[in-house]
Amino acid sequence: MERSGLGKDDGIDPEERRNPHQQRTANGQRVEETLPRDTTYMEVPGRIPMAVWLIATTSLWERFAYYSFIGPLQNYIQNRFHDPTVPGALGLGEAKASLLVYYLTTTGAPLRPYQRGAYSRSGDERILLVRARPLVKLMCVNIGALSRIPATFIERSSGFWAVNLMSTSALFVALSVFCCGKRTFIFPEVQPNMLPKLWDVLTITVKSGFNINAARPEKIFWHVNRHVEWTSEFIEEVKTGLLACRIFVPFIFLILCQNQMSTNTVSQAGETETHGIPNDLLPSLNSLTVILTMPILSRIVYPVLLRAGVSFLPLTSMAFGFGLQTLGIAYTAGLQGWIYSSPPCYSKPRSCAASEHGALPNRVSVLAQIPVYVILGLSEAFIYPASYAFAYNQAPTSMKSLVQSILLLCFAVGTILGLALSPVYHDPYLLSIYASLAGVMFLITIIFACLVLRK
Repeated sequence: MERSGLGKDDGIDPEERRNPHQQRTANGQRVEETLPRDTTYMEVPGRIPMAVWLIATTSLWERFAYYSFIGPLQNYIQNRFHDPTVPGALGLGEAKASLLVYYLTTTGAPLRPYQRGAYSRSGDERILLVRARPLVKLMCVNIGALSRIPATFIERSSGFWAVNLMSTSALFVALSVFCCGKRTFIFPEVQPNMLPKLWDVLTITVKSGFNINAARPEKIFWHVNRHVEWTSEFIEEVKTGLLACRIFVPFIFLILCQNQMSTNTVSQAGETETHGIPNDLLPSLNSLTVILTMPILSRIVYPVLLRAGVSFLPLTSMAFGFGLQTLGIAYTAGLQGWIYSSPPCYSKPRSCAASEHGALPNRVSVLAQIPVYVILGLSEAFIYPASYAFAYNQAPTSMKSLVQSILLLCFAVGTILGLALSPVYHDPYLLSIYASLAGVMFLITIIFACLVLRK
């Protein structure tokens, strides 16, 4: 049953509510949401419905709670109580801290609202009105991530209990916003579950030597005289969806790299001369970079390139972002090598006799970490909006949610891989870890560059 509390002037007519998978042309004719692949569309911003803002605000407060919790959690588990340079409590070391942080923070994922409006014709140019883009979601996520800044100072001045109280309060705010805005959400009619059919199709495909055409209804009826619940059109949609999902595999390693900013780079900062700067403060530069970069790309860079006849397609943007990710992780590896080559403890920072019981870090300034977060933030600004748009646009109408879910599944696999590697997340192996990740990302960048050139 469909319910909505949006006002009459929300820009969504009743027919669009009943069938959100259809759109309207300039003369009023309805068309399917999946648009021709060979047409170039100029995206212009449309009005964002209140429901989208409420979901985005909920996500903002959820991320506020997450990021204000995860940095102090790493310190709480890794560092010992009354550490002279960084806050701590349990003193279990970096490997166990990373393991527990990965385990304790992988219980959920944010919602990703993405709605499209109508498109109309203006001369020979089609304009696609986008009501809510991934930009809205990603901006809210990164604004919420700025909670690291107050969290680091509260952690030092009042203790871990105050940080945890702030994180818990933010979760209650997120829940309150979501519950209060429930009347504005649109609840489409429940569609039949396609997963059983999809599972049967994939099972037949694998048994037939990865030949998906063997799962066509006419083929099955011809060979085993059995009728199936799906159609040939469904097989074509599955093929299209699987092709769209192929590009998601590299995100396993991308997330593995991104997660370093919440664990190992926080520990890396603790091995340097912090000059009074909290070791878990600098990751906020990543969020600031994303917040500043994404509007510039969306409002200035991409429109200018489009008017100049340069089509900066999602795959191109992702390839460029992967290149920046490679550069950022390679810089992190170089910085770790610099730390290992610096006195007084070289490859065992704050663990040798010369450190005066851990009071003296290696002689490298924590400010050398700034390029790490700036470069990785630039990478995110290119990769994530493009990946969400690609997943949405390439997937058939009936499989859009499933394809987006597979993208999130790849994120989860990357986190699990980090969980598996956490036992080796300690000195003196971190240089090898960063160098290996940089090498993998370099190969991924080359592969994506080849895909872009083929296009």
